[in-house]
Order: sequence, then C-alpha cells, then structure tokens
Amino acid sequence: MGGLGLASNKVGEWTRENPVAGQTARTFEGNTETDFAWPVGAGLAWQVTKPGQYPFIVETTWRYYNLGTAERGRQPVAGSGSSEPVQPLTFDVESHVVSIGVRIPLQRY
Repeated sequence: MGGLGLASNKVGEWTRENPVAGQTARTFEGNTETDFAWPVGAGLAWQVTKPGQYPFIVETTWRYYNLGTAERGRQPVAGSGSSEPVQPLTFDVESHVVSIGVRIPLQRY
C-alpha cells in the first residue's frame, strides 16, 4: 500500500532551560505547519478455513507513516525575554505500525 497527503502538525508552547543564562527558563509560542505526508506498507492474509466454508482470515500488516516535520515557535511569550532561540525544537513525525487481526467477511464469496 502507499499514499500521499497533507499533515497539519501542531505544537504547543515550549520552554527552554539554560541554567547558566541570566534568565534560566524562557517560554516560546507554539506553531502549526502543514507538511507533505506519505505512508507505505505491506501485509499478508491467510484464509484459515477451507475453500467453500465461511471465510475466516488471519492477517498481519506493517505500515510506515511519515507526517513531515513539526517545529516549535520562535516568538517568546510575554515575560520570557525578547530574543529568539538559535534553533527551535524540531522533530520528524513518523511511525511504524505492526498489526495482527482477524477478518470475517459478512458476505460469503
């Protein structure tokens, strides 16, 4: 399987602490970004029952989701100083999902 899409990555306010700075903790605004998203995956299915019987299927799948990058805001919240961070906290939003399930179709085929 595969696909294409858009992801809206929203990150709330964040605090950076630096014990050697004059102001040890500074809080910055959150941020929302829209990014390109894509999944890929593969799976296997095995019909446990014999052909002609009501189908009972066991399946397993693996999927990888990449939802782009989330970046925290650069603007300090009031009372947290006026300088922007050298680099705001940034991270990739991705996930590996492995699932095992049972499928019992409602209609016989």
